[in-house]
Amino acid sequence: MTAELYRAMAIFAKVVDLGSFSAAARDLNVTRSAVSQQIQQLEDRIGTSLLNRTTRSLSLTEAGSELYQECTVIAEAADRGLQRVASLRDRLTGDLRISSPVNFGITKLIPALNDFMMQNCDLNVRLEFADDIRDMVQDRIDIAIRVGTLQDSAFIAQRLTPLDEVLCASPHYLEKNPAPTSVQQLEQHHFVLLSLLGEPQYLHYFDDKGELQRTRLRGRTITNSVAASIDLAKRGFGILHAQHYDIEQDLAQGTLVKVLDKLPIRSSNAYAVTLRRDNRPTKITRCIAHLVNYFTNEQRKNATM
Repeated sequence: MTAELYRAMAIFAKVVDLGSFSAAARDLNVTRSAVSQQIQQLEDRIGTSLLNRTTRSLSLTEAGSELYQECTVIAEAADRGLQRVASLRDRLTGDLRISSPVNFGITKLIPALNDFMMQNCDLNVRLEFADDIRDMVQDRIDIAIRVGTLQDSAFIAQRLTPLDEVLCASPHYLEKNPAPTSVQQLEQHHFVLLSLLGEPQYLHYFDDKGELQRTRLRGRTITNSVAASIDLAKRGFGILHAQHYDIEQDLAQGTLVKVLDKLPIRSSNAYAVTLRRDNRPTKITRCIAHLVNYFTNEQRKNATM
């Protein structure tokens, strides 16, 4: 059965349901002549009249009555199919792939997703942690957690939470290299750099007038791993520009200490990033909404502490 025949049958059923060609045309947002043409073509194909037409009313012929019953069955089956598709689309089932930087994923993302995963037991959540930036299309990532500055406009980004940044170094490094007392003195120091951030790398901070400034960070020790950069800094290879959550435990244990801790460094942000697409799956929308709500509540709790 062709799509044209399905359309003609649907229009025929609409005419019968509403009682006139004009009412069907208004409901379908087409002209009356277009409705009449579809009915005529349907009758020509079947080889018999379906409707008794008068100037004031329509009535079904015997053939029309039989066909209308079949059209009703087809329409009901189509509605059930659409409802099933909508149910599959709206239910939180199947797979959900989320990528994240390693330490953010372990310390922040897993606690944030705990209730979401517990409440949606039919959803398979695949967490992929890596410090490098994953290709969302090639790796079929549904949600990518990105930290820092976003540049690719092909993505949709939802801000999750601000992240404090700090400068830190090991006591061993500071014994050999007196701690800087100004931004300008940072030029005299080595930095442990993350290659995944690209080159060059800058520290963004606010000056005494509250204006945003930047200074370039240079170093001869470079790695693509956040964990490795922390280890290198603890071994005395240089100052580290880090997210506070990454080195919080080391600061508490004294294996790293803050440098220029009074300097107002601009905070960065964590984002939930998705591909631009029509009809985004409900599982993605609800997961992001859950993450936004979780981190918003966390910020409120921290503000009252």
